[in-house]
Parts: sequence; C-alpha cells; structure tokens
Amino acid sequence: MMNRILSAISIMCMASLVTAYSALCGPGKIEDMKHKDGKLGAYHALLIGIDDYQDSTIPGVKSASKAANELAGVLKQNYGFDTDLLTNKKATGENIVKAIQVLSQKVGIDDTVIIYFSGRGDVDSSGKKGYWYPYDAKAGAVESYVDNERVQGFIRDMKANDILVISDSTYADTFFGSAHKLPEEFSDAYYLNLYNKQSRWGLTSGTDGSKENGISIFTDKIIQALKGNEKPHFSLQELYEKIKPDIRKSSIRPPRCRSLRNTGDQGGEPVFVLLASALEKIAAAKGSDEDKNSKNKAKSGDKTGAKDKIIGDSTLSVAVNISDAEVAMDGVPLGKGAVNKMAVSPGIHLIEVTREGYVPFKKNVIVKRGALASLNADLAKVEVKSTKGNLQVTVVPETADIKFVGQNIAYTPGMLMEKGTYTLEISAPFYDKQSKDIVVKALENNMYSVNLDPVKSVHHKTLGNFVLINPGTFTMGSPDSESAMRNSNEKQHKVTLSRRIYMQEKEMTLGQWRWFIKSANYKTEAEAGEGAHILVDYNWEKDSEYNWGIPGFNQNDKHPVVCVSWNDTQAFVKWVNKNSKESITFRLPTEAEWEYACRAGSKDRFAFGHCLLREQANFEGNAKWEDCPVGVSSSGTGEVGKFQPNAWGLYDMHGNVMEWCQDWLGNYQDGDVTDPTGPQSGTAKVVRGGAWTSYAYNSRSAKRYSRSPNESYSDMGFRLVLEP
Repeated sequence: MMNRILSAISIMCMASLVTAYSALCGPGKIEDMKHKDGKLGAYHALLIGIDDYQDSTIPGVKSASKAANELAGVLKQNYGFDTDLLTNKKATGENIVKAIQVLSQKVGIDDTVIIYFSGRGDVDSSGKKGYWYPYDAKAGAVESYVDNERVQGFIRDMKANDILVISDSTYADTFFGSAHKLPEEFSDAYYLNLYNKQSRWGLTSGTDGSKENGISIFTDKIIQALKGNEKPHFSLQELYEKIKPDIRKSSIRPPRCRSLRNTGDQGGEPVFVLLASALEKIAAAKGSDEDKNSKNKAKSGDKTGAKDKIIGDSTLSVAVNISDAEVAMDGVPLGKGAVNKMAVSPGIHLIEVTREGYVPFKKNVIVKRGALASLNADLAKVEVKSTKGNLQVTVVPETADIKFVGQNIAYTPGMLMEKGTYTLEISAPFYDKQSKDIVVKALENNMYSVNLDPVKSVHHKTLGNFVLINPGTFTMGSPDSESAMRNSNEKQHKVTLSRRIYMQEKEMTLGQWRWFIKSANYKTEAEAGEGAHILVDYNWEKDSEYNWGIPGFNQNDKHPVVCVSWNDTQAFVKWVNKNSKESITFRLPTEAEWEYACRAGSKDRFAFGHCLLREQANFEGNAKWEDCPVGVSSSGTGEVGKFQPNAWGLYDMHGNVMEWCQDWLGNYQDGDVTDPTGPQSGTAKVVRGGAWTSYAYNSRSAKRYSRSPNESYSDMGFRLVLEP
C-alpha cells in the first residue's frame, strides 16, 4: 500500500517558478519579512512522534509524542506555524506518506515547511542508507520503513520556498550537503538574502533514537532556543550554534545542520520570523527589566542594562576609540565608551557602536561559557558620503551571461555601481533571453534574482525541430488490467527523470538519412550484408535486395527512414555529433525517456486515451480489439507529421514506424528509480511505439519490443534527442 501511495505523489518541478516568484514578489526590504501584511508565505509544520511500536521487538522511544506536541506549541504560538501532528498509532507508514502528500498539495511557492520526526530509526554500517520507523514498522523488514531517500524525494517534489527536516532520530550522512558560514554581522541583508533563495535543509541529533525519560535533549534544546529567541529574524544556523555544544555531548554521531543534497537547494536557509504578538511580549518584558536595571545602575554605576545578559560566569569587554560613542548589545543600550568585563550570557551577541559623523560599527562576538571575550571597536570618520551601492545578481543557470544594455560595463558579483536605474540583459544557450530593469541604491547591498526559462524548442537546419521535455516523475509500465495482450515485463514502477532534454518532434525522415549517407559516405548493415527484413504474406523474410532505399513500398523524402539497424543509428549519432558546431549532444532516447515523452502526461493506454483510432495514427487498424472501433489497414509508412501530435507536440509516437531506443532489453528494476538506462549488456535492443504493421494493442505507450542491434526491418526507424 505504501509503495502505491509513494508512486502516486505528483510531480512538482517548480524550482524555476520559486526563484522567479521570489525575485518578483518576495520581501524586498526587512520590513516585508513579517507575518502580517508582509510578503512572507505561510508557515507549515508536520510533526511525527512515536513512543511505542506495534512490533514489540522494536524498542520504544520515551516521550517522542510529547516532544512533537511541545515543539508544535512553540512553532505555532511564537512563529505562526500551521501545525499537523501524527503521534503513536496514527503515525503508520501509510499515514506519514499521506500527510506529506497533503502537505505537498497545499503549500505555496513562497511557503516555509518543517517536517519533524521523533522515534526509532536506523542507518546502515556504510552511513549511506537511513530509515525512519513508522508505528507499523516490522523489525528487519526494510520495505516497511520510511527511507530517508524517499523523504528526500518528497522534498524535491514540494514547491515550497524553504523546507527543513528535523530528525530526532537518524539521517544518513551522505544526504547532507554544505552549510553557510555565519557572518560577523547579522544584517538585514543577511536575512533577506537567506529568505529570497530557495532552501532545503536537514537538522539531526546524531543519535540512534534512544532517549532518557522525558523529552530528548535535542528537541528540548530546540524548543528552549526558539522560546528564548528575542530577535525578529532568527536563522536556522543561529539556532544550531546555540544548541550544538550540548547536543555534541549526548550524540552517538556528530549532529548535522546542513543543506540536503539533490533536493533543489539554491543557497538559502530557513528563517524563523517571530509573530508581532511574540515581539510585543518580549518588548513588554524588556521594559519591565530595564526599569529594574536602571534603578540598579543608578546605585552601582555599572553598564549591565541588557536584559537576561547577566549570568556571572562569562564576561565581555569592548574597547572603543571614541570615548563618547554609544555602545549597544543585541539592541540594548549599554552607555557611552568602553565596556569592561561585563557579565553576559554565553552565546552570540551583536555589538553596535555608533557616533554621529562616524561609520557605524557592527560585529558579532562569540562569548564562551566561563570565559572573557574582548572586542576592539575602532570607528572611522565619515568623510564623503558614497553615491555607490553593491550589486549582486543571482541567475539560473549560473553560467548565464549578464550585460548592461547601452553601458560599457562588465558585470562582476558584488560590484560597486553608481546609484541609478539600469537595464540588464541575461542570456544563456538554450534559454529564452530576459531583460530586467534594476535600481541601484547608494550604500546598500542591491540584490536581484533572475531565472531564465528553457527555450520551448530547438531547430536544427537539417534535422528539424526538437521539442522541450522537462524533468518529471511518472508511472512507467502498465497495470494488469490494461490488455489481454499485455506482456509480463511491463510491470508498473515510479520513474523520475531529472534532466531536461529535447526530443525530435518527428521521426527521422528518408531525406535526412540520405543527407547523412551522402555526407559520410556510409553503407548500412543491410547494404553491406544480407539485406533487410520485409513483410511478405504476414511473414518476415530477409532479402539482400532490400535496404533503406528499397523498403518494399513507395516512399518519398518526407517518409520515415526504415531498414536501418541500431548499429546504423549509432554511426549516424557519432557522425552528427562530430560535425555539430553547437555545444549539444545527440543520442537515442532511453526507454524511460521515450515512454515519458510518448505519454505526455497521459496515464491511459495511449497518449490520446483508451483507444487508438486510425484517424490518429498509421497502424494496422483492420482488427477488432475490445470495445475500440475498427479502422482500415495500412500498406506502408506515411509522411511524418500527418497525424495529430500528442500533448507535448510529438508526432507519430504511436504507429508509422517502431523506434530504436538506447537500452538493452531487460526486466525493470524493483522500486522507484531515477534516470534508468537499462542493463549494462544484452542481446537485443529496445524498440518502442508500434508501426504500420502493428495492431492497436501492440502500439500502446507501455508496449515493449526488442530486436537484435544488427538487424534491419521495413517497419523500424528512429528519432533522436539532444542534451544542451
């Protein structure tokens, strides 16, 4: 049941839309990064906690459900999260997957998502495979677990702006990517930059799921850090720095807080944004404490006015070169001039030193427990107010060229620009060119994002148009109920194609093949050997008189080429790649790419529905099959592109000629797969699509044929794909 649900999760390849949306509608200034009347998306959290397991041989985890409930409370009350809880018996594998599926469907492209799991889990000895145990897990039965890799897949398909997985259990080390270095100053630009880039992060305790009585140290530290935060904006890595020392002491393996590989992370980071109501409570509490501190300061004359900073075992000294400069810590004024061994709490503190006529000084200082931290704040005079600002343009793809229209200026990241309005032109091969007007403000970090859209088609002067096939996930194969003529090797399974390709919109024509033969002086295997197979009285016979130029029926240069072997197609590919001037690669499609493109989003037998009509394709239609209409027979190929295309603009994917694929024939792999290429070796190559000789049921999207790579038939041709 779980596998069926997993295979049903919809494709959500929205990374490009997320970046574009953030550039146009995301927060442009720090004032916009608030929940009410701002430009933030919604905040969602799915929290899973399992104390005991249906299988009594799996050890329980104390207070996992309590941890999930308490974390849900602080997320909702302080940060405005919409929370869903799955605890104990409700947290079955099926329900976990359904909950993530529902979450995927309701989140928007600028939303923030947290998925939290507290329970038993495991990582194999290699550290490459990790699992969460749902309530109904069976000890030793890996298929009953929730695979970390599948969790990664859910994240990759989700169209949220920021996603954070918190695993109070295990998570495979190989799934973690890079982390960001914390800045010296937590400026407005820092938080805006993190939020306006899509992020996919994981935070794990490094334990095996076992805990003492009560909430785990890991989750408790997260809750306390979130509760104790008084900053309007609080990045994930700031939180991690606060909890890391205590977590390291209690972890079997080092804890992790990093981006997640292969999930669409684009360099951002989740940012916790306090609700206005939470900020008001903090301000009220500070006011009360400041009144008390002011009275104490009047008596003692010290500079310990910062709320909750006086701990006693950690101290801070700040040396200032301007004696009457104002000093503040974490936004709380400390007075004028130097600070000498002031008692503070351990952690990261923002020190600000200001004086009129001087450049403001801002720097984060790390105060260790029981230690003295020292900082020198040297203010520099403001001599001339700059009229320039920094410019940073993030583009997808990263290799895109950025030009200033009408300006003799070369772009470099972070460059200084005179304030004003400029027009950028961003371009890259196989992407639509885009123009963007920008405004550079003086003394600011001016940040912009541009996401180029892939071109919808690529035209080759001889081979014609190639249609864009975007990455995606689909169910390959056919159900048992599809047809009495269904082959047993059509087992349904979930396939993800991660790369963008372009597929030839029409089958390779006789005229295009003739161009190759003349240019390369090539002789096909049928010409050099024993000829091609032709259909004689419904039997295939091999005859040395037949080849691509003499197929046994009339053709013109607009008909698809036939009587070419798989080896002949490889000679064509090698020659056209060698002689191509563009930075592209031609090849045959893989079997998975072919079926994905043929279906064009359809889950039915054909791209056009339940039945294939003779008006839709060139096939042997004069045969009764189930409840489908009977059509006329076919005596040979027809000109390519004469029948209606499928939803993605591809012609003759059903009928006319069968088409060679790149793969050797073999049984499909078990489970979900990404970018499959078939077996490493074999005796026959895959052929797809049906032909003028095929009945309708042999022209289905899932139908698999195979032929020896050195054989040629009068109903077999091919089409190419190209990779930018």
